[in-house]
Order: sequence, then C-alpha cells, then structure tokens
Amino acid sequence: MVFQVLVLKMEAAVNLDSLHQVVDTTRNIELKIDAYNKLGWELRFSDNSQSRQYLAKSFELLATHNYPKGRAQALNNYGCNIMLTGQFQEAEDSLNKSVELYRQLQLNEEAGKAITNIGTIYFYQGKVQEAINYCEQAMAYFKDFPEKAAKANVNLGVMYRTVGNYEKAIEKQLAALDYFKSAKDTSSQLTSLNNIGSLYFFFKLYDKSIDYHQQAIDLAGNFPDGRARGFGGLAANYRKLNMRDKALENYSKSLQLFEELKLQKEIASTTYNLGDVLFGQKKFDQALEKIQKAKAAFETLKLERERISSINMIGLIYFEQQQNDSALAYLQQALDLQKNINDPIIYQSTLRNLAKLYEINGDTSKANKLYNIYNESKDSIFTLLAAEKVAESEAKFRLKEKEAALQASLKENESLSEKLKGYSWVLVLLLIVVVFVLVGYFRKRKETAFIKAQKESILQKYNSLEDAYANMYNALEQFQQNKSAESTSSHKKLPDWVSELSKRELEVLSCLAIGMTDQEISEKLFVSLATVRTHCRRIYSKLLVKNRSEAANFAREHGLI
Repeated sequence: MVFQVLVLKMEAAVNLDSLHQVVDTTRNIELKIDAYNKLGWELRFSDNSQSRQYLAKSFELLATHNYPKGRAQALNNYGCNIMLTGQFQEAEDSLNKSVELYRQLQLNEEAGKAITNIGTIYFYQGKVQEAINYCEQAMAYFKDFPEKAAKANVNLGVMYRTVGNYEKAIEKQLAALDYFKSAKDTSSQLTSLNNIGSLYFFFKLYDKSIDYHQQAIDLAGNFPDGRARGFGGLAANYRKLNMRDKALENYSKSLQLFEELKLQKEIASTTYNLGDVLFGQKKFDQALEKIQKAKAAFETLKLERERISSINMIGLIYFEQQQNDSALAYLQQALDLQKNINDPIIYQSTLRNLAKLYEINGDTSKANKLYNIYNESKDSIFTLLAAEKVAESEAKFRLKEKEAALQASLKENESLSEKLKGYSWVLVLLLIVVVFVLVGYFRKRKETAFIKAQKESILQKYNSLEDAYANMYNALEQFQQNKSAESTSSHKKLPDWVSELSKRELEVLSCLAIGMTDQEISEKLFVSLATVRTHCRRIYSKLLVKNRSEAANFAREHGLI
C-alpha cells in the first residue's frame, strides 16, 4: 500500500510538471487555458489559494479569446474550488453558468458532472434532499456514460442513507455494484460491497450485512482499505449479535490495517469500538485504556459526537468499577454536552446511570429529577431496543441456518429416504408460507377496504380529512383537560379507558377513527411506523378490542370524532 501511495504521488507530480511545461511553452491559447484549468482542478485540495490563481489566469485569457468549452470548465473548477471555502452561493452561481454552457455545447457528461457538483454544495450545507434532487437530475445526462452513472449511484446511495431511506440507498448501491463488476473495477466494487453491508446493518439484516462485508474481504486482495472496512463491518455485526470474541478479533484486524494506512479518523473509531467490546466483556481496565485513547483522538479530529460518546463510556466504566466520584464527573459532563448532539441511546444511558449515582450518594432530589426525565423519554427508546432485540434474534437464527446448511452440504452419502423426507418438509413449509401469505393478503385487503370506507364516511360529514383531524384534535384536547381535572378533583370520574390511555395513544386512536393508515399516522405524528404499530397494539389491549376497525368504532362512539 505504501508503494501504491508513492506511485500515485509520483504520477501526480509528473502530471503537474507536464502542465507547467505546457503553460510555459505553448503558444496555443486554448491549450494554455486547458492547462490552467487542470492545474486549478488538481490543486483544489492541496493548495486552494494557488488553485484559484491558476483559474484566475484562465479567466484572463478567456476574456480575450472565445473558447466556450474552456470557459465552462473554468467555471466548473472555480465553483468546486470556492465550495471548499464555504462560499456556497457564489459556487452554485458559477456551476449553473457552467451547466448552461455544457448544455449549449451538448457535452452531456460534463453537464452531468457539473450538476452533481451543485448537489454536493447542498450536501455540504446539510440540505440532503436538495442534493438528492440535483444528483437524480444528473443521472439523465449519464445515460450514455455508465461509469459516471455508477459513481453517481454511489453518491446517491450515501445521500439516501443520510435521510434514512435505506431501501433506495441499497437500490442505488446495487446498481453501481453491477456496473463495477462488469467493468472489473475492484476498488469501486469494494466500496459498494462495504456500503451495501453497512446499509443492511442499519436495516438490522445482520446476516446479509455479514455476507457483503465478507465478500469485500475475499475480493480485497491488495486493497488494504477495503479489507479494513470489511473487517470493521463484520465486527460491528458480531457486536450487535453479542458475539464479542468474533467482534474483538475482527476489530483488531481492522485497526491493524487502518494503522498501516495512517487513517486517523478510522483508527480512532475502531479503537473506540474495541473499547466498547472489551467493556461488554467486563475487561474494564483494557476498555478504559482504549476509550481514553479514542477520546484524545476525537478531540484532535474535532469530532464532537464521538468525543461525547467517549466521555459517556468512560463514566460507565468508572461506574462499573464503583469509582463513583470519577463516574459522576464524566457522566455529568456527558449529560451537559448532550445539547450538541441527538443520540437517544447515549442520552438514556447517561440519565439512568447518573440517577443511580446521585441516589447512591444520597442526593435524592437530583436522582428523582433525572429519573423523571428518564421515564418521560424511555418509551421511544424501549421500542427501538425491542426492535433491535427482535432483529438480533432473527439474524442469529438465520446465521445458524446457514451454518447448518453448510454442514449438510458436506454429507455426500445421504440416503434416498432422507432426501424424500427433506423434500416433504420443504413442501410442508412452502404450504405454510402460502397459507400465511394468503391470510396476510386477505387481512390487508379487509383493512384497506375498512380504511377506504372510513374515509368516505368521514368525508360525508366533513369537507376534508384535515377538517376531521382538526375536530378530532379539539375533542382530544377536551379529553386531556378532563383527564387533568380528574387528577385534581375527586368529584369527577372519567371513563376508565380515558385514564388508561396515554396522550400519544389517544392521538393514535383518534387518527384510527378517521381512517388513517399506519403510514399516514406516522407522517402526521412524526413518529416511526414501528412506534405507531406499538401504540396500536397497546390501544387494542387496553380497550379490549381486536383490530383497528373495532378501535375506530369505539373512538367514534365515545365522541373522539
């Protein structure tokens, strides 16, 4: 790898020298403009100021020479240059002019790249949806350029992942992978394989994630970066599955490769993950050493979220070692810094352990305050953790199935009767699957018909669903006021079902009453689909009803709509 880096540096130096030679010797204005443009492009990262000076010389020549392609390239390179300095509006203006010139010249590939650069500007500003829109526009220009389309798909995969659309992200990465395989581009294949593995990890499909990361490791060969990220991906999955020995083994391999490559951010992150695994194994001294080392690196790299995670982890280690004063100091610092990040799992962990520490130290006032905050927010995190537990169990089951299938494939002398028995079980399983699919289909069909009828019924009474929702919300506020009044007055008595339902459950019940689907409820209340379904199950249980239609009828009978 070190040899490869040296070769690339030598090639870059030779390229710059040849461009300088063109600038100094040629009398062809267009060649000189192209050379200045390329120098500006090559130096945009390593020497941003010098890059702009070369582009300024290009614009000076363009002022007296009509060369549209050179002007378009200069505008594109200038926009990319100042984008790196945070001058986003000026960069976008320059790139838009470049796109217009490329369109006039019918240079579709270059136009697509310039539009992609505009998308990058929005991505840098955190406006990810706008970035996606521009990159999707660029795809139309790459129709006849499959390599550019593949690289654009990689970028789109990253962007869709950022906004939480993992299905779309996987679709884009798979499309890119198909091209890279056909082009035998090993480096890009490795990037896509590891990206897809990471996406399946976020989907909690750990067996698929492991499969793609393993493919990357097997393919990597002389590409240590791809191997390092593959080992890191495997380790992350094994850590989620509580297979800590395997996680430790793979993180160690990943860290060794990243240290050889001198990738500081990856070294810090992997060191932290090693500490986390050691903490899970109750090897507290070793864990503390790793986490403190990672924390120092995160501070140097100015990675705030990771630094706060490290502070929180150090507090937890001291807490497990019963060094309460040190634990209290670190956990309180982590809690104070929570406003800088949005990580509910760290927040929950810090609240819970700080409350315990204050309770141990006899400060019941602070302990109770933290417990109250913890209890107010734990519902959402418990739902998340429950979903992760289910996913872990499913993944472990699938991994065991794969291992069993591998062992079975090694038995070559299986008897005919055993094969027939196996086939019969397959048929039985297929029949069961068909039955479950049909039951699910008819249930879904029945539910869809109910929702449609419910909406039509509501629209006969109101002008729109929004009017119905507004009326429902007024009724809901009245119930909440009555519920609050009940807590301060012994003379009023609300129905038991009102007292049993939380505010959020009453909102979900009301949405059911006007015929909203789970997806519509999710979007209306700004919660995940999993949370909506959890609330629905609790509502059914508390109201002693079987399904959404009975719950909706119940809500309507009691004046919620």
